[in-house]
Amino acid sequence: MKSSPANTECAQLLKSLADATRLRIVHALFKQDLCVSDLVRRLRQSQPHVSHHLKILKNSGIIDFQRHGQKVYYRLTSRMRSKFGRDKRTISLKCCSIVFKG
Repeated sequence: MKSSPANTECAQLLKSLADATRLRIVHALFKQDLCVSDLVRRLRQSQPHVSHHLKILKNSGIIDFQRHGQKVYYRLTSRMRSKFGRDKRTISLKCCSIVFKG
């Protein structure tokens, strides 16, 4: 049985989001663009740990970045931002939804 393009895209997104730290990063970036040091403080994780997860999210097309002087600010791609519902707590994928609590 062949997988449809929609199912393949959904599976790839779910794989990229299948980590608590990455979900927390996505939720934080929905609210505002943040640099690594902001995310380190907010997540209470080490810089290498946060950078590792940012790389995975960037490589999967969930986030991108913009340089402001010496700092690099990360943000959700417009493609990912469009998947958030009006309640700003739900990511609606073609196969399922992810709801952030609190």
